[in-house]
Amino acid sequence: MNEPFSNKLTLPRARVAWAMLLSLATVFPGLAANYAGWAVGYPAEGNGTILHTANSGATWERQGAGAIADTDMGGVCALSPTTAWVVGDAANGYATIYHTLDAGKTWVRMGSPLSLPNTNLYKVSASDDLHVWASGQGLIMHTSDGGLTWTNQVPAGFENTLFQGIATPDGVNIWAVGTCKDNQTMALKSTDAGRTWASQGAGFPFLVDHLLGVAALDGSTAWAVGGLGGYAFKTTDGGSTWTLMHQMSFMDANEVRVVSHDTAWLVHDAAIRWTHDGGITWSNFSSGGFAMGISVVDETNVWAVTQGDHGPTGLIYHTSDGGQNWEQQSVPGWTLPGLVNVSFAPQAIPEPPAPGFSLSIRWLDGTLLLAAQVVPGEAYALQATRDLTPPATWTTLATNTAAGDGALTFTDTPAAANGFYRIRRTP
Repeated sequence: MNEPFSNKLTLPRARVAWAMLLSLATVFPGLAANYAGWAVGYPAEGNGTILHTANSGATWERQGAGAIADTDMGGVCALSPTTAWVVGDAANGYATIYHTLDAGKTWVRMGSPLSLPNTNLYKVSASDDLHVWASGQGLIMHTSDGGLTWTNQVPAGFENTLFQGIATPDGVNIWAVGTCKDNQTMALKSTDAGRTWASQGAGFPFLVDHLLGVAALDGSTAWAVGGLGGYAFKTTDGGSTWTLMHQMSFMDANEVRVVSHDTAWLVHDAAIRWTHDGGITWSNFSSGGFAMGISVVDETNVWAVTQGDHGPTGLIYHTSDGGQNWEQQSVPGWTLPGLVNVSFAPQAIPEPPAPGFSLSIRWLDGTLLLAAQVVPGEAYALQATRDLTPPATWTTLATNTAAGDGALTFTDTPAAANGFYRIRRTP
């Protein structure tokens, strides 16, 4: 006996009990959000390393072959899934700054020997695609026209200071940190987009030889890290005072990122560490080498990169559950060079809409038969549970790939034993 059904189940009275069992959930997109990001590092095979992913790091590809100078790439800032900035060591007489507007299909070198010095750049931060800042030795380089022209905004008296961290949350408030000067911790802040700067070194509780990274939530709340004590400092008053929130002996804290007033992530010479209570307590994941860069898009999705275990081999780590579990990501068939920075765009990549989803259900002698019209060539899983009480535990019964015309079919025997069903698109 065959009886067809649509998504809206209208059943004879005799079939009501069966309908209670066969409650089908068709879930789209059925996947965690995908994020786009870039990781940068040491040169390999004739080019500075730029890696790109469009699926949260499930796969990475190398970009810029033949277009990127054969030198270290040290800083990266992803503004969107298609737009990013990369900076690195000087090549051919001036600092390297690269820009992409098409997700890295093409990289364009910005500036010229007339507007950029023959000096290395280490970090980059942008508030939008026109306003960008990059830091280096005696340098706080700034563009307000998307990289066509550059101006050094470093204030008088700081021309020899090594600035290794730069951050702006809004394009108005800018922090730059680096090596100590005049027996003070080096932290500068601008509240007018870099036109004027004020030293904040006196606000630190003690002298820190060097600060390597800085991150700002807004104009009031920021974190700065560095020093051979693995120091992390926090300000909530715009930088007038800084409080020590983290310390580990004989290790550099290399970079920091912040996503809320309570949550911050940092990397140091041996680990990835994070706090969800404003720095009162910290969790730890051993990185197996010098962890140099970190990127955070929300409370749960974080990526970190390393130079490897005191050597040239880089590693990429990712957590999608706020640090409870970490996976190592790679580029198939390629040994990663040392990686020094990573940046993911805060916006998730939009899922393409599912075209004309339709579903029919029937059963025959206890066998469930499902036929659907879905996205051609995509893989889908049929899942079942006997209890919908949260959190429901779903078991995958089968995985099929939709045909070229979008046709998808599943069967399950005996259907009644599994109760509730759903179809989900799989990675």
